Amino acid sequence: MMESTASLRGLTWQELEITAEAGLASELDVYLTSFQLGGWVVEAELPQLKWVVYLPCTGNWEECYSRLVQGLQELGAQIKQRRSLVDEDWANCWKQYYHPQRFGKQLVVCPSWEKFSAEAGDKVITLDPGMAFGTGAHATTAMCLEMLERVFSQEVKPEAVLDVGTGSGILAIAARLLGAGRIVASDSDPVAVKTAGENFQINGLNTDCEILQYVGVPQKWGAFPLVCANLVASLLVRLARPLSEVVEPQGQLVASGIVQERAEEVIDAFSQVGLQVKDRIDSGDWVCLLLAHS
Repeated sequence: MMESTASLRGLTWQELEITAEAGLASELDVYLTSFQLGGWVVEAELPQLKWVVYLPCTGNWEECYSRLVQGLQELGAQIKQRRSLVDEDWANCWKQYYHPQRFGKQLVVCPSWEKFSAEAGDKVITLDPGMAFGTGAHATTAMCLEMLERVFSQEVKPEAVLDVGTGSGILAIAARLLGAGRIVASDSDPVAVKTAGENFQINGLNTDCEILQYVGVPQKWGAFPLVCANLVASLLVRLARPLSEVVEPQGQLVASGIVQERAEEVIDAFSQVGLQVKDRIDSGDWVCLLLAHS
């Protein structure tokens, strides 16, 4: 993932434009994620995709750019350089793409730099994601937010939540606003941990909330009634067993970041460790699962 602007003062950035056929959306999404280009925005989806990526000019960035070009061409996409930006411009130009957005019946995600007039019953998540972290605009996060609403509408609501791969902290914050008393969030990226911590503070999550840098699934807190894992299919398959071990016997797991083509592989991996699908949301090329012990 890209570093925060605080650690990249005085640098320039390359603003890159990627274009491709609309059907390549899921492949591009997976490729850019694996390439660790967390910062991109969707400028257009039809009649063709137009995505904008920001590449920091650090170290061997020219080599990084060449590899990015080659990989995109192999997928059938095109990329071109739009302009160079100094860090002050970069820090603000991408914000034009993010505005308050509703998810489900109650949740609203509002960027910290915008004002929003909440309606009765709204649960507003104020978010400063940085370029590398989720705002809810991506289908995988949006589906998780919808699934969280479903979980917290059940008669027995989870009192504690573990969020593995928290990113901006958006799912952990949503869970707290929906009624969870205790939150534990983890991420392998120290920038994500810092960003999530700041967003916790913005949203008043000052008690019974912990954030830590951790690779894999933290297990020292034991099992939880609800676990969130918005990762990617390959990680979910690899972490299926440790994830199952932190879900209480009567608990549930929200798993997302799954492309349609790998959904059955993920379902099978969890089935082998005793977790079965209880609910499912499909959105375009993406799948979100709610799993529970059989």
